Amino acid sequence: MNANETIPDPVQAEVEMPKQAAIISDLAISRQVMQKQLKAQGIAGVSFASARGAREFFQTNSPPDFVFIEHRPPALNGLRLALLLRKVGLSVPIVLMANRTEIPDLRNSQPINSKLLVTPARRADIVQVLGQLMGKNSDENLNKPSAPVPVHNGKLRVLVAEDNATNQLVFQKFVKDLEIDLRFVDDGEAAIKSFAEFKPALIFMDISMPNMDGREATRIIRATEDSEGLARTPIIALTAFVDMGDLNSFTEAGFDEFMTKPLNKAELCKAIESNQKPATKED
Repeated sequence: MNANETIPDPVQAEVEMPKQAAIISDLAISRQVMQKQLKAQGIAGVSFASARGAREFFQTNSPPDFVFIEHRPPALNGLRLALLLRKVGLSVPIVLMANRTEIPDLRNSQPINSKLLVTPARRADIVQVLGQLMGKNSDENLNKPSAPVPVHNGKLRVLVAEDNATNQLVFQKFVKDLEIDLRFVDDGEAAIKSFAEFKPALIFMDISMPNMDGREATRIIRATEDSEGLARTPIIALTAFVDMGDLNSFTEAGFDEFMTKPLNKAELCKAIESNQKPATKED
């Protein structure tokens, strides 16, 4: 094989990729990451920071093959924009992107010929959702849980990997009124061990920890799920600062989303509550 030749992605090889996609997000970093992900699939991306800019473009230009819209109300109400685009006659497939906590509400109102995608999105997820909208994949929904959520004594199992004792106390205080079975560990190695023993339904993983950081621990957990045929456990990164390079590394490591420190109580509780159903009791 020539040194410059590349082996095609096995998922990509089954799907004829579109040529152009529009990306609409008020976050510059999200637009940059999506353009990079699409470019890797040979898809040209044109991006917009506002709903108005996108609407003006669609009024005077030929529509792209796909439209990606990040739902981030109140800054950008992606659902409202998607429904409006349908109303004015845009018929191309739409991918609504949102964090995991927003997906259940969006699922009840999404427009026809659209899919939901949890952000930050992995390249494989993007390829899969494009294939679904192009009729190449019969899966009903990329974000549908593949197995019931495990609970213990009626409580959702939540694992928190955080080495800072003060941050652990703050987390515990924020969620004290929730019906959860909460366990703390203080490094990545302990997180991997607890993943196997505790079988959490949701994991919050600090990025910077001693012995093994959150990225490496998450990679190992994802590899374990793949090798043992386990359902994907939502893993949320906890970090004090995020830039484009961080988002790329989060996606590559296997995180489903991230939260920045100091944590917001309402956002934290919503993330936990969104993972509480469906559930099955495990003793």
